[in-house]
Amino acid sequence: MRWGRGVLLVLLGGLLMIGLGYRSGQFPQLTATIDQARNRISGLMTPQGQVVTHAHSFEVPKNATPVESIVRGVSLDKTYHYRFSDQLNADGKQAFSDAV
Repeated sequence: MRWGRGVLLVLLGGLLMIGLGYRSGQFPQLTATIDQARNRISGLMTPQGQVVTHAHSFEVPKNATPVESIVRGVSLDKTYHYRFSDQLNADGKQAFSDAV
């Protein structure tokens, strides 16, 4: 019984480390692989030929910052940290910095 608990604990610890690495962007290849798998699974769950869309309509004050539809109704953090890929050149980094 103790052996089984030890294996389970090691397995859960490993999954936690993989999840933390994925969320922090420390493993770009792993992140890309997980994103591709998630997109494939999502594609399998959507019937062929159908497009899933979401439409919302609500009043927004004229002086309010617009909210993109993909983040409406989602709780967002106030602070974000960006890391550039090693392959991104200086012009790309500058373009991103100018946009933000």
